Amino acid sequence: GGWQAYDRSVFLYHRRPAGGTPAWAPPERSEHMPATGLTVLRRNGFYALLKYGPFSGGHDHNDRAEIIFHRGDREFFPDRGTVPYGHPLYKAWYRTTEAHNTIMVDGQQSEKAACDADVFADTAEYSAVSILCGKLYPGVSIRRTAALAGDALIDVTYTSSDNEHIYDWFLHVNSEED
Repeated sequence: GGWQAYDRSVFLYHRRPAGGTPAWAPPERSEHMPATGLTVLRRNGFYALLKYGPFSGGHDHNDRAEIIFHRGDREFFPDRGTVPYGHPLYKAWYRTTEAHNTIMVDGQQSEKAACDADVFADTAEYSAVSILCGKLYPGVSIRRTAALAGDALIDVTYTSSDNEHIYDWFLHVNSEED
């Protein structure tokens, strides 16, 4: 056998169910995807995403060890690196380390290196991931651990090296008042 070509017309009919369309709700289960370098923690309508995986080419950003945090439909810690490619500051700002919720060492852009997610847990009490980044900056180790427990995000970042460095921790926060 082989493929056979068919010429068909397709009709799509969409009808709103009685009582209106139910609001979409994100899944509650956390997803650990080390092959893609992403982990999404979900709990009680909150979600936190950590990005740590390998670089994917020319469209990628210097954003490893980044955290993004949402509560329902409200974005608390947004990814400021997401804009149209034609934006005048796309390469000069939005692809830089400081445009993301991550760590910068000595004012330098991070290397295009992956981190390792060496701990993941999704229990009845909490969801957590811990990543270790040993190649983002020469001679510097960065560990970022995030957990959702109850209605709280716990975000701990630890850095170590044999030499002194200046560490900048960037956290872009939407400050809308409820």
